[in-house]
Amino acid sequence: MTAPNPFRSEYTLSPTPRSAGKLVVLIDFVGQTVTGNDWSTSGNYVTFRPYVLQSGTYNYGATQRMGTSKLKYACQHVSLIIPNTTTAVGIEMTAVGLSTGLAEDVNLRAHLVKETST
Repeated sequence: MTAPNPFRSEYTLSPTPRSAGKLVVLIDFVGQTVTGNDWSTSGNYVTFRPYVLQSGTYNYGATQRMGTSKLKYACQHVSLIIPNTTTAVGIEMTAVGLSTGLAEDVNLRAHLVKETST
């Protein structure tokens, strides 16, 4: 089996978050395992997962598998945010073994839920 080869689609948030809080990331896209097994956990398959990147550190959401039919996929991830730090959000796809994947019409949304003083 070939080692996974992650591909990241990354978007930098602008402006940089000025407050501490939680960043809620919502991603939807049309995707498909073009060559490989359907919804597989072994052999040849494709996975995707959302992430938040701050200060060189990736914070990943749950990994999900893709099927061989072209479908609409969605994922969500919540990450704590360091204020005044450049932040990027994205989706990482990994093709395992002899597989290829497709993602198109990618839509990323993120909103900050600020921490409040009590």
